[in-house]
Parts: sequence; structure tokens; C-alpha cells
Amino acid sequence: MELVYLGHSGFAIKAKDYVVIVDYLEDKSCKLNEIFSNTEKVYVLVSHQHHDHFNSEIFNFVKYRNDITYILSSDIELNNIENLPKQIITLSKGESFDDGVFCVTAYGSTDVGVSFLMKIDGENVFHAGDLNNWHWEEESTIEEIEDAEKNYLSELNILAENVQSLKLAMYPVDPRMEGDYARGARQFLERIKVEYFVPMHTWGMWEKAFNISLYLNSEFGQCICLKEGECVTLN
Repeated sequence: MELVYLGHSGFAIKAKDYVVIVDYLEDKSCKLNEIFSNTEKVYVLVSHQHHDHFNSEIFNFVKYRNDITYILSSDIELNNIENLPKQIITLSKGESFDDGVFCVTAYGSTDVGVSFLMKIDGENVFHAGDLNNWHWEEESTIEEIEDAEKNYLSELNILAENVQSLKLAMYPVDPRMEGDYARGARQFLERIKVEYFVPMHTWGMWEKAFNISLYLNSEFGQCICLKEGECVTLN
């Protein structure tokens, strides 16, 4: 399995016989042509409608190939988009897609949309979307912070009850929250065993987001910190 970081929360995951692209925003590093030319089948996933996760440019990927399967969160509004491809599947929390090649289940989010638990080359792979312990200590009230944590831990428990370990987790570590911005990542890793943990949604604040001492724990596998266009092979 090879992981290519496309920027922000966007990744391409190269499996043995297909590629999964999640939350594509843009292709600053010009990786798409190579990605599309070296695979037999492509799945494009979008976790929710926010502009930093959903770019309708994905529907122009047909210029590379016309056999793409799109799997979108059901909150995404498509009515104003012209020339939509036929193969679009929408998922809400708790729903799954499985065509015998690729399998994905939608889990909850603490914002809008869903997160994705995928089975890729027999391994559990998780893309969090906007699932996180979103708390803003400098702006929120104590009650708001407590509610955010309760909501997050509820969604995290649902995931943990259904999966004991992950080969790969792509998870938001967003320094804009200031304060304890890595709290959600730390709680995630305390709850679920992860072999490879990849920070995303960092808004280019690499130094802070890549301070893995803030979320490292004894059960943790390996943290892989990627910048746009970088890739890594996961054995």
C-alpha cells in the first residue's frame, strides 16, 4: 500500500489493483496524471461538503478515465453541478459500500458529513474527515468544551467498538485550535491501536502539527508526517 499526500485532508491510497482518493482539494504537486495512469480502477471519496474537503473538480477526473466510482457523504449538495457522472453512491452514517473489490463504511463526524473506515488490501484504513475533538479553549465556554468532548468520545466509542486496530489512520491535527489542539489525536490513539498515524488538516502549520510528543503514547505505532506531494510505502 502506498500513500500519497495531496494536501490539506486529501490523499491517494494506492492498493494492489486500485486507487482510492479521499477529500481531494487540489493537485499542487501534479500527482494525478501519474496516479490515474498506473491503476486499473479508481474510487473517489468525499467525507463532507466543506469547501476544504469537497471540490467539484473531482467530477472532471473523467478526463483521465471514465470508470471512476464516486462515494460521497449524503450531506453534499449536487443539484447545481452539471454533467455529473453516473456512478455516484451516497453514504450516511452507518451505511456501507462493497463491490467485491473495495469496501467502505461511513462512521460519524463531530462536524458535518462522515468519516470513512475502509478495507484496503485486507487492512483497516481510516480517514477521519472532520471527526475530531473540536474545542476552542480561548473562545468557547466550559459547557461548550464539555459538550464537544462528550460528542467526540461518543463517536470515537462507536468506531472503537467495531474496529480494534488500524493499519493507517489519517486524522486532523489542527493548530488553529491553539491550546490543546492535539487532544483529539491523543484520545484517538489511546482508544484505538494504530500502526501508521498521519496528521492532516494542518493548514500548513507543519511545525506544530508534527510535534508528535503531544499525542504519542505507549501503544502507538509510527507517526508519518507528510507535506504536499510526498508519498510513503506502508509495509
